Amino acid sequence: MKHESAYDRQIIPAGGLVFQQGERSKGAYLIQSGEIEIFKCLPPDREVQLAILGPGRLFGEMALISDMPHMASARAITLTTLVLVTPEVVEMMLAKSPKLIQEMLHNLSSNLRNVTNAKLHDHVVHRDPTPEPTAKSTLPPRKPRL
Repeated sequence: MKHESAYDRQIIPAGGLVFQQGERSKGAYLIQSGEIEIFKCLPPDREVQLAILGPGRLFGEMALISDMPHMASARAITLTTLVLVTPEVVEMMLAKSPKLIQEMLHNLSSNLRNVTNAKLHDHVVHRDPTPEPTAKSTLPPRKPRL
């Protein structure tokens, strides 16, 4: 992983890990170019793809907002340029937000984490051991603002 000083930009080679499941958050990431695969490792040695994200998408925010370890891993599919949104920046932005917004973000993050874990549990317990492929995000690409 190569770091550049301007805007804390990171260039990740194809196949490079941005973060691993269980690691503490270093921030959220905005994709400027390339594609990122979000996947979860399940025992014994399985990976379940959760999403493929492209330019303009943000990821890693759940661990940052909830102050919990990443529940999944992120890996570059292609050469990818990311902008790191540090915890300090997020804390500064949240400090300017009403308490209700802060509480809503924490609740959304917690609820999404619980639903994802429950879905993965159902997938493992009640389905064929071969995971279904995950389609690319159905959200339209966004132009990165940074």
